[in-house]
Amino acid sequence: MDAEQRQQAESLVAGAVGWGGAWTLVYAAGQAALNGTDPSSTDLAVRLTYAALDLSFALTELESVVPPEVGRAAVDLGELSRVDGQSVAAAVVDLVVAAERAVIDAAAHAGPDVTSTLLGARVSSLLSAARLKLSGGAW
Repeated sequence: MDAEQRQQAESLVAGAVGWGGAWTLVYAAGQAALNGTDPSSTDLAVRLTYAALDLSFALTELESVVPPEVGRAAVDLGELSRVDGQSVAAAVVDLVVAAERAVIDAAAHAGPDVTSTLLGARVSSLLSAARLKLSGGAW
């Protein structure tokens, strides 16, 4: 990632609050995973692709409960395929970790609503699966 893309990612992480912030981070991470697929590294390309699928499922879960007016911002960090694949994977992991924190925080402040708790659990599970694929763990 170049300096501008890294700054955009850091701004996203700093501004992510609540379910809307979690949605923004998951969207950005998914786009980065798809845009950063390096065809020269088959193993990493497969890991990024499968992580993007998990992120897509997490995004669908968030969209089922979070209304559009909650401050969701669709952010695409741009073309990443020319960037070193490991750098892209590290940036996606950073966004996913920030999204996990935002989900935990949003679920913790949702009150006694069991729907938010269950949503947080489902989304956290999918985010953890995406992170595991990118960090080289067994999946």
